[in-house]
Amino acid sequence: MGKSTDVFNFATLPFYWGVFPDYWGGFEPEKGKPRTKELKAAAQWLKDRSVTVKGHPLVWHTATAPWFLDMSNEQILKAHLARIEREVSDFKGLIDIRFP
Repeated sequence: MGKSTDVFNFATLPFYWGVFPDYWGGFEPEKGKPRTKELKAAAQWLKDRSVTVKGHPLVWHTATAPWFLDMSNEQILKAHLARIEREVSDFKGLIDIRFP
């Protein structure tokens, strides 16, 4: 890769639950079907090229999947906690930088 990684040496993984027009549909556009495999492959590709990988926030107040909106507050809390545990476990060792 050479020169491209000299300039592009940092990448943020998109963990958005929501769907955005310019984004590929969100991390989990369908409940229970996260795109873990694709994002882990991207993270590994970046790490193999010495690109620093940052994980984006797992919970964000303005980004959510459409299926999430029909849940009760208790279900929302449980879903968020389960998601945090799942992503932290699945991406262990692949994320170089995280922000609280």
